Amino acid sequence: MANFIDFNIDIDSIEKALENTTLKMDSIIIKMQKSVNKEVIKSAKKRFRSLFDTKNHNYYTLTNANAENASKKNAKPILNNFKTTKAKEKRSTWILNNSYYAGFLEKGAHIEAKKAKYLVFKINGEWKRVKSSTIPSRPFIAPAVAEWWESSKSVEKQEAVLQKELEKFWNK
Repeated sequence: MANFIDFNIDIDSIEKALENTTLKMDSIIIKMQKSVNKEVIKSAKKRFRSLFDTKNHNYYTLTNANAENASKKNAKPILNNFKTTKAKEKRSTWILNNSYYAGFLEKGAHIEAKKAKYLVFKINGEWKRVKSSTIPSRPFIAPAVAEWWESSKSVEKQEAVLQKELEKFWNK
């Protein structure tokens, strides 16, 4: 399940800053967005570490549900599976985490046994059998997005990137 957050960027001020240069506005906007997204990812990782035991990736932080898959290449912990990428839409970027459990941890989930009568799992060395279980919502991505994109931090970061690009151009 994907969540989209739409933010408006002051295109006029960027166009004005890029006047009399050969710099491409679309590529500058993508660089500006990616710089903020990298900060969002750092913040999300920090929040994740504060909420979860990061030394135990076996059961709910791998891309595959089975702990036995931990040695395979496609089993990536949530913390190693963040990336920021350019979207297909012009002047847009995404923050992705393709880890299987990221959405369940972010939004919470209710799980029930499907093929067996019970869900069976181990907690603190003791086996548990239940018909269903609720994973509480413990958001770590949404608060990081809000911290950066819904505050002046994003504007400051983007202005710094724009200034750096302009300095590189004028100092050629």
